[in-house]
Amino acid sequence: MELYEAINQRRTAREFSDKEVDFEAIKRILQAGNKAPLLGP
Repeated sequence: MELYEAINQRRTAREFSDKEVDFEAIKRILQAGNKAPLLGP
């Protein structure tokens, strides 16, 4: 599966885990989002 496909697939979370999320992973995700091109009108 391509990254673009994975991002665009709709997923609804009905249950949540108590497992902690690695702070470095959150930083990488946010940095990638900041570098993404804006889709204009």
